[in-house]
Amino acid sequence: MPEPAQYHFCIMMNALTTLAVFLADAQQSILVDKPLSVKIVKDGIDWATRANWALVIVGIGGILAAIWTLRYIRRQADLMERQTTILEDSVAAAQKTADAATTQIEMVKSKERAQLRIEIAEPELTYNEELGGYRVRFQVTLDGTSRAYVLQSSILAYMGRTAREKKSPSTSMGVPRNFTPEMSPFEDYTLIRKDSVWPEVDTDPDKADLVHKHNFTVFVDGDILYRDIFGDQWILEIDRVWVPNSRHAGENATGGMWAPFSSGRHDTHHEVEPYKNAQPEKAS
Repeated sequence: MPEPAQYHFCIMMNALTTLAVFLADAQQSILVDKPLSVKIVKDGIDWATRANWALVIVGIGGILAAIWTLRYIRRQADLMERQTTILEDSVAAAQKTADAATTQIEMVKSKERAQLRIEIAEPELTYNEELGGYRVRFQVTLDGTSRAYVLQSSILAYMGRTAREKKSPSTSMGVPRNFTPEMSPFEDYTLIRKDSVWPEVDTDPDKADLVHKHNFTVFVDGDILYRDIFGDQWILEIDRVWVPNSRHAGENATGGMWAPFSSGRHDTHHEVEPYKNAQPEKAS
């Protein structure tokens, strides 16, 4: 064998011997009689575990804080509800007291307030020479303990088949401007007049006969506008028709009654809004 080849062969044999020794030693190291126990020793601080516990503690604290907040809100809501109930009861009691006071005031006003009413006597269909016409008496009564400030008054009595549609000028009743309870009742009269542009006294005897024969009748309309001591303004409206008893009980029946004409919507007594241009009548 040449020398280079011998050299390489020697090197190969040495390598194989070394490999065999290594494998024998490795086999002796791996073969053991019992399982090995492994112990892991941790060095330093376990920050991950501590961070997790910190998050748990923060979460529990947040839950407790939320529970406390909800309980506080609940207490505040209950307190507000109780306060609202107390306030509502107080308002209701105050309203009840105010209503009672208002009712009492209205009762006092109703007792003291001047209220006017009118009564009309049977028309006198016999011609009165002294007065120069046919007379209709009336009486204005003041109910209440205080005076009435009469702003205006008017009355018109006339004969006809039906009531006039358009109101023509009327005559004053002459009710005192400062009408006191001591002046009540106020009695006066008006003469039956013509239903014309200017209401002249009607002296036609034929019309009176027609009234007796039930072809005509007597109508009275008018009003009294006045103010009470409390500043409230009222109007007493008159719209009546004379209904004789002889119309239903025979020709020999006497007397009769004044009835509201038609629906009576113009024969009322009610409160009105103050009239800006209403002026008190002159004292009589």
